[in-house]
Amino acid sequence: MKTVLPPHERETVINFSRSEEDAYVFTYERRWISHFEKLKVKPHLKNAYGGYEYKVPKSWVRIPLPPRNRAKKEAASFLED
Repeated sequence: MKTVLPPHERETVINFSRSEEDAYVFTYERRWISHFEKLKVKPHLKNAYGGYEYKVPKSWVRIPLPPRNRAKKEAASFLED
């Protein structure tokens, strides 16, 4: 039987370094897991608590902009057109 962690203990950890071509994403979040399943990426590791680790190209992992910065960029882009 799989043990399920409470929401406050579920995390996503993204690990990559300049010297490696791949990134490692360890997650309990269903959203990330579904995303990698759609991309046909098999988990590198699974644990008994529902966590998955994926090895993916670094180019697949992006740092999201904070919402206000994204809005500023969109507004600036709109004003330029």
